[in-house]
Amino acid sequence: SKATVSVLYWDEMGSGEVDAWRDSIVVRSDATSTIGEVMEQNTVIGMFYGGRLCAACRDVMGKLAQCYNQLAVKKHFLLEIIFVSSDKDEDDYTEFVRTMPWYSVQYNGSARTTLQQAFNVSLMPTIIFLNAGGDVLTRDGRILIQSDSHMSFANTWPLLLKLDGEAREQGSFKDS
Repeated sequence: SKATVSVLYWDEMGSGEVDAWRDSIVVRSDATSTIGEVMEQNTVIGMFYGGRLCAACRDVMGKLAQCYNQLAVKKHFLLEIIFVSSDKDEDDYTEFVRTMPWYSVQYNGSARTTLQQAFNVSLMPTIIFLNAGGDVLTRDGRILIQSDSHMSFANTWPLLLKLDGEAREQGSFKDS
């Protein structure tokens, strides 16, 4: 079955909310950056909201990691994932992040809360795909990942690019 996705257009979100989180520091095993810098280097960014103690989060994370690792070897697929933890304990956060190949927002500080508020995230797991300008392509990333039976993004990647192109043609997104 095909996944149903929704697009949140730029004017529904408000321009002030985007700039508030671009300077948030993100880390992974081999790099430290800001969200803004990560966005400048990629075509699509997946904001993955979840936590280690959430069974559904661990399941989605495993499937997302399979897709991410398969795309990582294909240099023309410029995708990056940024994990935003809902863990209540830094040890849980540290243990969960250790299993991830992508960036995560640092546990300490206000960035995690800022990002949850900026994108109105209250349920875990949530995956929101953004284009490089910070515009929301879909809030239904979890559905896309779980419905991609080949675990290769073979169906998901073209859909994300199509949503980005259609929204830009309609003038719904700001130009970066």
